[in-house]
This record gives sequence, structure tokens and C-alpha cells, in this order.
Amino acid sequence: DSEGSPCTYECRICPIEDLIAALPDKVTEDNAEDVRARLDEILALFGELTADEQEQIDLSRVYELQEALDGANDPDPITESVEYQEASWDSGEVVYADKTATCTPVENSAEAVTWTAGWYAVSGTVTIDQPITVNGEVHLILTNGCTLTAEKGIVVTSTNSLTIYAQSENGGTLNATGTTDDSGNASAGIGGSTDSLNSGAITIHGGVINATGGSTGSNGYGGAGIGGGTSKSANGGNSGTIIIYGGTVTANNGAGGIPGAGIGGGGGDAGGAGSNITIYGGSVTAASTGTQFGGAGIGGGFGLRSGGAGNNIQIYGGTINATGGDSGAGIGGGGSSVIDDSSHKSGDGAVTISGGNVTAVGGNYAAGIGGGGGYYYSTQYTSGGCTGGTGSVTISGGIVDASSPTDVYWTGYAGAPIGNGGNTTAAATVNKTTGIVFENGAGTVYGDVTLDGSYNVPADYSLHIPDGASLSGSGTLTGGETFTTDLSEDMISVPEDLYYDGTDRTAELQNDLSAELNKGIEICGQTFTVSGWTLAVAKAADSDLTYTATYTNNNDNTNTFTKTITLQKSGTDLTSEGKVQTYKGDTLTKDFTASDTITVKATPTATGEAPANSAMFAASFTGPGAGQMAVFVGDTQVSAPADKGADGTYTMTVSAADVLVAAGGPGTGITLTAKFVGNDNMADGAGTVDVSISAVAKIENGSTTTYVGNLDDAFKTENDGATITLLKDVTRTPVLDIQITCNLDLGGHTITCTGRTAISIWSNANLTIQGAGEVVSASGTALDVGGNVTLKGGTFTGVGSQYAGVNVNDESGSLSVTENVTIQNTGGGYGLAVSNAQSVQLSGGKYSGTAGAIVITSQSSSLTLGGLLAHSGDTRYAYFDESGTTPFTGVLGNKSLTGTVTVKKCNHTGEGVCEYTPNEGV
Repeated sequence: DSEGSPCTYECRICPIEDLIAALPDKVTEDNAEDVRARLDEILALFGELTADEQEQIDLSRVYELQEALDGANDPDPITESVEYQEASWDSGEVVYADKTATCTPVENSAEAVTWTAGWYAVSGTVTIDQPITVNGEVHLILTNGCTLTAEKGIVVTSTNSLTIYAQSENGGTLNATGTTDDSGNASAGIGGSTDSLNSGAITIHGGVINATGGSTGSNGYGGAGIGGGTSKSANGGNSGTIIIYGGTVTANNGAGGIPGAGIGGGGGDAGGAGSNITIYGGSVTAASTGTQFGGAGIGGGFGLRSGGAGNNIQIYGGTINATGGDSGAGIGGGGSSVIDDSSHKSGDGAVTISGGNVTAVGGNYAAGIGGGGGYYYSTQYTSGGCTGGTGSVTISGGIVDASSPTDVYWTGYAGAPIGNGGNTTAAATVNKTTGIVFENGAGTVYGDVTLDGSYNVPADYSLHIPDGASLSGSGTLTGGETFTTDLSEDMISVPEDLYYDGTDRTAELQNDLSAELNKGIEICGQTFTVSGWTLAVAKAADSDLTYTATYTNNNDNTNTFTKTITLQKSGTDLTSEGKVQTYKGDTLTKDFTASDTITVKATPTATGEAPANSAMFAASFTGPGAGQMAVFVGDTQVSAPADKGADGTYTMTVSAADVLVAAGGPGTGITLTAKFVGNDNMADGAGTVDVSISAVAKIENGSTTTYVGNLDDAFKTENDGATITLLKDVTRTPVLDIQITCNLDLGGHTITCTGRTAISIWSNANLTIQGAGEVVSASGTALDVGGNVTLKGGTFTGVGSQYAGVNVNDESGSLSVTENVTIQNTGGGYGLAVSNAQSVQLSGGKYSGTAGAIVITSQSSSLTLGGLLAHSGDTRYAYFDESGTTPFTGVLGNKSLTGTVTVKKCNHTGEGVCEYTPNEGV
């Protein structure tokens, strides 16, 4: 304040600079921990500075040492890549992609092992005696024929993840058994530990996985097979996200009176929740078999005071067998116990089943699928009990066998096969829309079910098809005891191949249709019996060709329906094998692309029977006249009329693209109908042939829609102004040149270029790319911008140190990124590179690249991020680092942004001032 007084100014920059100056030159094994502590201290102090103060400090030395520390923790890779299969769910089925990864080998160890983030592979027979701890995002490959025995389990706590792959679905084996500590806590076989009970994310793509929770003995505590650990004196651990795509998975809790689930939450004072468990395929067997009480087979762990919930459990496919322990649901809520009051409650269960073969057996008082068990007791001295869990279950596919014990000690408190556990007044929510569902042995078909595989119904089970439901398909039902069906009009098929012969056919039809009704209806290899119906056949008074069969329910005379039988006149034979055939050029085939021309050849012949009539329709072509033929898709004519050739064959040409427009899109089993217009010699006739037509893209231009089989054809000049939607993944070598104005919707698909640049936008082009999907160059730039380009969606991936995910390289080039877009280089180059441009507007997107996330490669001093990426008006955007929450500051005048950069809107507190508001996420 005044001359001669002590200086009280505190410099916050100097201490940080002193700490940086004191850092060692390099990281060694001896100083690594000390260096890490110093770096943490420096970065903590740096975070307390203002933006102006931070700009005065050079952190390059800190970043160098930090990279050295991270490198020191990287595992030593296996010399050669390891092949594995990665599964995904696509169009209602599990599909596998063959991939490779460079891995660290898993070796025998008598000591505890830690797997840090990265890839590991097991080959041969490997045993690890002490716990394996997963730290970060770990990927494990089980090679064919290998066996890994984790004698004290694999610890995957809540902030970490483990993904398991195999080289074939059941190609390697993992045996993992949890452990216990001196306090009586038990870890999961795979998941929570004895002191950090909550599990991290666990994903299984394949392999034989045998997981058993740790156990403190038959009267003690047992952890979940896969999921949360079990606590003796606190709440059980929750499961993390668990996803199973395939393989053979067997998961059992550790033996004990207070157990966790087979897959899901651990046991404890309050049972751990088994939430976000998704099964797409494979064979999964999960059981909680406690010596006194039980958790769910899949779902919540057992809780002394409250059972763990089984929430958001979804099953899409596979074979699942889940068995709950005493008071634990087969799939759903974990059980709870009774001490001396009725405030104890078992866990709720929220389960969705969309497919697969699911068998779920609940424990005493528990639901097979749904809530954990509950009951009430009262004696001369005391009263108490446990409230059952509430079930919320939706079944929209698959075959479900759910059961719960009916012979329970406390009469009246048996759990529902599907729904609530015993002793609860809450209303269960059970929706069964589609599928075959057995409940304690009584099966019902819901909705329209197509059975493709075989299913063995247990010996004493019954199955009923009610009115309004149907069962069909190529699959077969075996076993079972009783198969019945309600009779409906749709189940009765009447003769359609009878020809008029001048006689009354009433008696013949009465006998034939009655015999069919009495012997039952064969569905999927089983005879479903019907009874209680009377049949009467009568000939129409005004026609010799029409008969009416009337079915009447004996128990309700108002319940009737009729079927009409019409005798056929003779006509023209176009239905015999080979009558209608398709060609590509001179090659006989039924497989085409949208760019092909289909040649249809048909040879109608007279049957010698009386003529029949068939309606003809015409659309864009002139309709065929007497003695001519044309090709139709449904009621739409897709060929010009044709006359008979010298050999008696009619030859018609059809554009495959026109067929797709009429059929509503590409697919298999598209029916082409060749229709013949009768003349004096032959009656009208029609024959069909099914073809398969594929298309790579759909083009919509105004009111016109068409399809192409070659992607280059989509960007011809005649498609200027169109919206082009990708219909399937495309792999190609040459660059895709675009010189028109159009919208490209990736449609969730990928364009992969095995050459250099994947897509090049010429200076005369205007292109908008939208929708989910990806553009990938295997060894170059994904998108080269020379015209006007707007990106509203998609991922653009480049590879190579000299290339970028997106490159703007023309002084007339204009790029606008507005929505959910990822621009990246995964092989040493740049995310977004600008060498010359008219304008670049970034209003969103995520950018990353080893050499730079966003970079100006031009040597022009005037071409900088600040000048090039500025936005007009009041809307500004901020650039955030990899965390997505911390903005870069003071860098827009430079030529590059490194790391991972996310562009988001930011708030303003004044002219030219951006303020980051954490609670608003911008």
C-alpha cells in the first residue's frame, strides 16, 4: 500500500512454475509414483487459476511426463494379433464379425493380478490363484481350447468394465469362483469384490463361462455368480450393465444362507439390485440356491430386510434357464426374510421378453418371473412376515415357461408364475401380446406366433390356442400331454382345387369337411383337438359352382361362421413348374440388382377344362389385349404387352428398379405375375415366379422414387436435387465422386473405401449428409470437400498420418457441421483438416485425431481457426476437451486443436465473452 510496508501480494502463478521447474527430466520405475503426485498437485493448482492466469503458464513439460506415465502402465503386447468374434444384435438376430486385436498374454500366477485397460488373450491352460482385478476398460479373448481358472474370481467394480470374447461361440473356457474376507463378505465370481460390492459393466460375446460367487459356508454369505458382491453387515452390491450375446454361461451364487443372485445383485442387509441385464443369445443357466434363503436366478440379491430389485431385465433370444432360491424369483426380484415384523419386502421385478426359450422357476412364495416372495404368519406368541415384490412383465415373443411352487407352508401366499410374489396388494402389470407362454404347466398361445425351430413341451403340460391367436411355421412341437384349440374361421381351409363336373357335390363335401374337423387340426407337427361344433354343407340355389359350409357351436347357437366353397372352371395352365422363368441376359436366375433388366419368359398352355376368369390391371403401360401377356407386381403392370413368339413363348422385359417401386422396396420373394388375356382358344390365366432384388440405395426426387444397384448410379446428373438413402453397407475401391446437389442419408449403414479417399465433393456440388452411419477410408481421407457440404449426422473416419477424417481443400469449398457428427482419424492423422476454404462453420460435432482434432494445414498466416471458424450473429460455439465439460480457451487464433474436441453452444455474459456454465452442460 505504501513505500516501506511489507508486500502482501500473493502470486498464484509463481508456485506452479516453481513446481514445474523441479520436475525430473524423465520417468523411471523408482520415481513414477512421486512424479504422478507432483503432476496431480500442479494440475490441481492450475485448475484454480483464472483463464488469463492459465495462459501465462506453459504445461508442455507436465504433458510430456504425463504421457510417459501412461505409457509405463501399458501392457506389453503379444507379438501377433489375436483373432476373435465380436457380436451385435441386428434385425432380430445375433451376428458375428471376425476381428483381430493385439493382446497381452494371460499367464499363470500365484499372486494377485491386475488387468489395466487394454486387450488380453488366454491360450492353453492358465490358473491364477489370487483375485484378478480389472482396472479400466478391459477386453479378454478366450482362444479355442483354452481354459482360464480364476480361483478367487475376477473383480470388476463399478467404474470398470470387462468384455469377454471367443474365437468361436463356445471356443474357450473361463472358470471364476469368488472369494471371501475375514469379515465374512463374499465377492462375486465375476463382478463386485468383498470391499467394493457394486459391479462394473460385464459383456459376454462368447465362450464357456462358469461363474460362482464366493462363499463363507452353508450358513454364511454367498456372492452373486456374475454381478454384485455380498456384505455381512451392509447392503449387497448392485450389478452393473450385464450384456450376453452368446456362448454358454453358467452362473451360481456362492453357498450360504444370505446369497446373491445367479446373475445380478449381491446379498446383504438390503439385497443388491440386478438391473440393466440384457440377453440376446447363447445358453444361459443362472441359479441362486441359498441354504436358507435365496436371491433371483437373474435379478435381485437376497436381503435380510429388503430384497434387491430386478429392473430392466431384457431377453431377446437364446436359451435361458433361471432358478430363484427360497423367496427369490426365477427372473426378477430377490427374496427377503421375516424376523418379527411385516415391513420387510422382497424385490420388485421388471422384465421384458421379446424372444428366445426362457424357463424361469421361482422359489417359495416368489413369482417365476416378477416379484420376490412374500408371506404372513401369526402364532400365539408372534406375528410377522414379508411383503412380496411387485411384478411388471411384458412378453412379446419367444417361448416362456414360468413356474412357482403352489404347495407352500403359508397357505394362500404362493407367488404367481408371472407377476407378483405372495403377500402383496400392489397390482401386477403383465402384458402377454405374442408368444407361447406356459404358467405352472398350462400353456397359451398369444397373438400370431411363427414357430421355426423345434420345442419339446414337458410331458405333463398342456397348450391351448384361443380364438384370435394363431400358431404356424416350419417348426415342430413334441412331448406335452394335451393340445387344444378354439375353432375360428381362419383355421378352416376349404377345397380350392375342385372342378365342376355336372354333379351335386353336397354329400362329398359334407363327408370330407366333417372328417377334417373330427380328426383335429395339425399345427407344427401336433394335432390340436376341437369339439362341440356341427357342420352343415348346402348348395347355393342360384349356382352350380357355389357351396356354403356352416359351422355352429353346440353350446352357443349364435356362435357360427360360414365358409364358401367355389368350384373352379378350367382355364389356362401357367402355374406348372417352369411355365414362368426369369433371365439376366441369357442366364436363368432369380437374383437381380436394382440396376438389372429382368427378362420374363412364359409359356401358357390349355388345360382342356372349362375356362376360368381372372381380372386384369394396368398401370403405367397399355394393358394387354386378347392373346397377349404382361408382367405385374400385385396390381401394377411393369412390362409392355407381348405377343406370342414362334415357339409359343411370350418374352417380356422388366426394369428391376420399376419392380422395386411397385413392390415397395428391395427384398427376397418378390412375386412377378405373368397374366394372359384369354382369346377364343384359351381362358385368362396367370403364373408367378418369385425373384430377389437387392438395391444399394433409394433415390427420392420430388414425387419420383427409384432404386439403384450400383452406388455411382445414384449420383448421376438426373438425380440432381434428390434425397439418396443408403440401404446397405458398401465396400468399394475407387473414390465416390459427387458433382450434383443432393441429400445423402446414410441410413445406419457404412461406406468403406479400400483405396484412398472415400468420397470427393467437387466444387460444383452441394451435398447434405444426414442420418446415422459411417464413411470410412481404409488408408486415406473419408470426405474430401471441394464444394458446399453440410454434415447433419454420421461418422467420418480417415486413416493415415497424411490424411484426415474430413479435408476441406478448395478455396470455394464450404463446410457446415450442425448436428450429431463424429470426425476422426484413427491412424495418425487429423480429424478435420482445412488447407483452403471459403468458409467452415462448426455448430456441433466431435473431432479427434492423433496429429490434431481440428487443424489448419495451410501455411498462410491469415488462415487460422479464429478467422476461419468464426460465426456471425449472437450464436457462438465453444470447443471442449475430451471430457466434454471443460472448454478450450484462448486457442481460436491458432491453427490446431489437439486431443478430442467437442463443439457445443455456449452462453454469453457480455460482448465477446463466453462463460462456461457446468449445470447447463455448455
